[in-house]
Amino acid sequence: MSLQGKTLFITGSSRGIGLAIARKAGSLGANVVVAAKSAVVNPKLPGTIYTAAAEVEAAGGKALAIQCDIRDEANVEAAMAQAMQSANFRQRLTSTGFVIPATGSKPYTAFVKAELDQWTRVIKAAGIKPE
Repeated sequence: MSLQGKTLFITGSSRGIGLAIARKAGSLGANVVVAAKSAVVNPKLPGTIYTAAAEVEAAGGKALAIQCDIRDEANVEAAMAQAMQSANFRQRLTSTGFVIPATGSKPYTAFVKAELDQWTRVIKAAGIKPE
């Protein structure tokens, strides 16, 4: 599967598996929206949306850092709107997408497209509530 020129909106991508997926996608030529809550350096938790975006670009991709709390529907809508305003991402980002980590040799699976109400149901079913 080629990710060249495709845009991924990856939540939780400031650290951990989300960052690993974002870096790999960048190395495969993807445009990556780095969406996470961490915009300010925390001495206890390394990584921010800005450091992650820099890593994606160092890997060869294009990155857009957007602060986003996926537990808040209005925040997700605002983040998507912000991504759509970027010239590099406007033509490619067509719907809410999220990446599901996979096991094996590929650190990503195909895009999963969902309407915002479907995503909200997933978040609520998981018992995740906005702060």
